[in-house]
Amino acid sequence: MSRNRIALALIATVLTMVAAFTLAGPRTTRAAPSLAAEGKTIYAQRCEICHGENGDGKGPAAEIMFPKPRDFTFGEFKIRTTSSDSPPTDGDLIGVIGNGMPGSTMPAWKNVLSKDEIAAVAAYVKTFSDAFGGEAPQPIKAGNRVKPDGASVARGAQVFRDVQCFKCHGDAGRGDGPSALKLKDDYDNAIFPADLTQAWLFRGGGTANDIYMRIMTGMTGSPMPSFADALVDENGNPDEQKRWDLVNYVDSLSPDTAPEPQAAIILKPIDGDIPTEPAAVQWQSATLYYYPLVGEIMREPRDYTPSIKGVWVRGLYNSTDLGLLVQWDDRQQNTGAEGQPQDEIDVQFQTKVPEGAERPYFVYGDADHPVNLWTWTAGASVGVEQTGKGSDSVAPQAAQNLTTKSYYTAGRYSVVFRRSLNTGDAEDIALSSGVFVPIAFAASDGLRGETPGHGAISSWYQIYLGKPVPATNYVWIPVAVVVAAALEALLLWAVRRNAKRDA
Repeated sequence: MSRNRIALALIATVLTMVAAFTLAGPRTTRAAPSLAAEGKTIYAQRCEICHGENGDGKGPAAEIMFPKPRDFTFGEFKIRTTSSDSPPTDGDLIGVIGNGMPGSTMPAWKNVLSKDEIAAVAAYVKTFSDAFGGEAPQPIKAGNRVKPDGASVARGAQVFRDVQCFKCHGDAGRGDGPSALKLKDDYDNAIFPADLTQAWLFRGGGTANDIYMRIMTGMTGSPMPSFADALVDENGNPDEQKRWDLVNYVDSLSPDTAPEPQAAIILKPIDGDIPTEPAAVQWQSATLYYYPLVGEIMREPRDYTPSIKGVWVRGLYNSTDLGLLVQWDDRQQNTGAEGQPQDEIDVQFQTKVPEGAERPYFVYGDADHPVNLWTWTAGASVGVEQTGKGSDSVAPQAAQNLTTKSYYTAGRYSVVFRRSLNTGDAEDIALSSGVFVPIAFAASDGLRGETPGHGAISSWYQIYLGKPVPATNYVWIPVAVVVAAALEALLLWAVRRNAKRDA
């Protein structure tokens, strides 16, 4: 099947899923005469496109996915509450199907399928392997959690070093350890360690109990082992304090709750110059905003699973200048010298403040609605202003008014952008207090072979210079957020239908 047909199929699937999530009411449950038989029908409709007709992970859409879909025929499952040599429980399978695998292309089906339907799919998945032929597996038991105070977190940080978690996950937990880029799963597919600072994207869930289970049971089929035998006392007995200390440390690396994008970045004025150091008190006092990124899937080469999942943004302004501190996690600094594309970040403004709700195309604008791009690349390590009139029509401006200062530390980029509020250049956005201005972000990861316009992108949001305003002034939150998510998921239904047509 052609990649274009796969793309169209995914787009159609996302729209189908969005409709199901937003329009469907409560589903009625019913008992199936044969759970596995019912599951087979649902599997063919919902799962086969990725996991394959035979459950071998070789569905039509598998080639464009990272990480690759699970091969059920091996009987190896990452997300379990059972010991490393045991298959998952029915509850484990049901949980993964219902909740999905955050950060991957495996969606959560709990708002699309009923509980009985999910149980039926789980029953059918078990038929692909003889690993489930024995007695029902039993989940391991976790001891009582140690209080997650500063002392426990400090002890856990030492355990993190002692059992060498940093070799894969990095010193700061951002998945940039010395072994991170060499890892492969049991099927010889490249695989990256988790960024432990983004618990909302953990494959098996981000609660403390979820983290405990991943550490103690491992993630079978991947390089992540079970640490049950390593986290013991001097007599070889399970050391629950040591285990929970490590859990508490890992848990401390992420925010307490998953960040939610805000419709507008509200900036407050400061006295004095815009600082260039991210650690400056002015930056640390500024409100921190998070904006998720999704893959650009409208043009070849499409990026269905970008490695950069979001950007963190702070803003400052004074009487003459605007400053933005943009940060994002990236496992390797790519300057282009390694034979790979260089890393890049773009801050995108609509060139003219719009009078209505119409926005430019969110990948570098269009001929009728050009955008003012603030672009930073790791190779040049300096910023440049560009004008975008479409994905294939981006050019540096003759006059450059942008300055940047960049840093790369422990798997995280920090770039400070500074520019005059009003440059007098017709190609530049003129910023003033009390006006909402559309803003968007794009990032490309050279390690993954991403190039500008073919990496990760955000929807349109707003930036506002001045005092906070009532939420009702911008509560419309861009419909494009939903559309972008829909476009990324969209592709499965059409592929499924086309695959049957080609069969």
